[in-house]
Amino acid sequence: MKAALITNLVTGDFEKNQKRILELADDAVKRGAGLVVFGEAAATGLINTGELEHDIKIAEPVPGPRNTEWGKFARDRGVYFAAGLIERDGRRMYDSALLYDPGGNLILHYRRNDPGWLHPGDDREVYRVGTEIRFTETPFGKVGFLVCGDLWSNEVVERFKAEIPRYLIYIMERTFNTSQDIHKDWESELEAYWQRLSITGCSVLAVNLLREGFISLGSAWYMDGKGKVHSLLPAGMEGALIVDLI
Repeated sequence: MKAALITNLVTGDFEKNQKRILELADDAVKRGAGLVVFGEAAATGLINTGELEHDIKIAEPVPGPRNTEWGKFARDRGVYFAAGLIERDGRRMYDSALLYDPGGNLILHYRRNDPGWLHPGDDREVYRVGTEIRFTETPFGKVGFLVCGDLWSNEVVERFKAEIPRYLIYIMERTFNTSQDIHKDWESELEAYWQRLSITGCSVLAVNLLREGFISLGSAWYMDGKGKVHSLLPAGMEGALIVDLI
């Protein structure tokens, strides 16, 4: 099976972002992809502020308008579809990831376990983290998600490894201060990400969000279970990295 690791350019216009996600996914399917993967908070960016009324408008329930379209796309095209979102569950919010199967069924719903997306003053009864590491079986192997800061939690990574998955879908939005030389800093960090991901012992499908203003630079890569990076989509560009799953 071919997978498409896709970085979409995220702007302040969520409807425009959603339209672009579906356009890029459609193009990837035409190029033979049976699995499409987008980044963390793919349609909005991780732009929670800690102001509840602002953040509630960004967050989306599951099912909700945008993620329902993701499931419909998966069903209509007969592919797997993975993407992240800021999730709203009543008055609670999570940094989450979803995977739909070719029938449009939601087969994996993961909530980030690491609290790094939260602000110090956030109400922890509203802004939440997950407590489970979930997996699903697919024809191409056992699959699980990690989201951004999960990777740097030893406890989360050890629980992930213990289930011996074949594939890790790793989605993130690595942001930088605009006063930094962010291209240089990102290049220096990549090796650290690769070394850390190699600890999982499984093949990795990784996508970093591309956010307007180059706050987050994008990029995507495919790594095998021995830690070898087979393919890399350069930072700073929108597009799809098409890979053959090993």
